[in-house]
Amino acid sequence: MQKHWVIQNGIQQLDFVGRFENLKIDLRLLAKKCNFKLNDIPHKRRSRRDSDYRGFYTETTKDLVGKRFKEDIDFFGYEFK
Repeated sequence: MQKHWVIQNGIQQLDFVGRFENLKIDLRLLAKKCNFKLNDIPHKRRSRRDSDYRGFYTETTKDLVGKRFKEDIDFFGYEFK
């Protein structure tokens, strides 16, 4: 579970959680928020596959992952729809 890294003792410990799928945008937001200069980030070894995480799941794995990580999926706003 990943939520436990963000919420401790019932209190949210972070004011920003970046997402890998939005890495360039989120790093720019973070740089602006922290007032530091950020050069362009090269994208090396780009995958040729579908980059949407939902494309990697079958109906069976959606069900398994959805049940096991429901709390994280809900908290971080992911969905399989």
